[in-house]
Amino acid sequence: MDADSRTSSHASAGALGWAAEKARWRDTVLRCPGLGDHRVVLARDSVACLACALELYVFLHLMIRDDGIPYYFIWLTNWTGMATVAYAVLHAWATRCAARLRDDVASHEPSGVRDDDSTPIPAGVHALWALKCITPVAQLFITVVYWGVLWRPWYGPVSPHNVIAHGALYAVTLVDFATLNRFTVARAEDLRNAYVYGVVYIFFNVAYTFVPGATNHRGDRFIYPITDWRSRTLVSVGFTAAAFAIVLPASWYATVRLTRLRDSRWFPNGRDGDGDGDGAERTAGDDGRGDARSFA
Repeated sequence: MDADSRTSSHASAGALGWAAEKARWRDTVLRCPGLGDHRVVLARDSVACLACALELYVFLHLMIRDDGIPYYFIWLTNWTGMATVAYAVLHAWATRCAARLRDDVASHEPSGVRDDDSTPIPAGVHALWALKCITPVAQLFITVVYWGVLWRPWYGPVSPHNVIAHGALYAVTLVDFATLNRFTVARAEDLRNAYVYGVVYIFFNVAYTFVPGATNHRGDRFIYPITDWRSRTLVSVGFTAAAFAIVLPASWYATVRLTRLRDSRWFPNGRDGDGDGDGAERTAGDDGRGDARSFA
């Protein structure tokens, strides 16, 4: 492919944006800039195992604290923890699928590159592409809101499960997006998915508040004091509006900047594509670190 063809290909991919990146999902998930593409499966499995272990600790801690009553499932923090686990597990699964298909291509085609692939995108990949923005944005959101708005010194010593739920899981996500993956978080679709996630939780939060007999673990008729829709309606509306108008888009923008800084560090001059994460034609060992091959 000559320079003009590559430029045209990059421009076309940039125009398609989010859908184009998802269409090239195998090319994307096989990238691991920090450790090298040849360690990508190890990296994905490690992130998945660590995320599962941390969230399992939070789950067991809360179930024991609450005498087996599953209040765990009412908190936005734990919704986000479960989303993080789902993201990490789906990412590991998608990477293994892509690696297996890459090896199949390599065994049948000497170049190791397949230029035409009409294989349907698996449902799990569609879910992964929704979670690739929800996970880092929501993790940053809950960390900022918890420590900046909800937590108070008079609550007593900070417990390990709070540090894990509102910090350690985000640290894992931060390292993953900064050094171990090639996902782009910069599209309107990404921001839309983050807002959909937030809106779904708000509907749940409001509905739970008005369910007869529903309480939090302290017996309050709300989930969070700042979203007491029965007694503090204006405060709840004001907090929700501020969260959606300021904190959520700020968390999204911070994640966008993170992925752009990653790309400028690991993929200068758009070596792996047009700088937007849409990818470009590659062959094995193109950067001396890995063996990922293009599938699109």
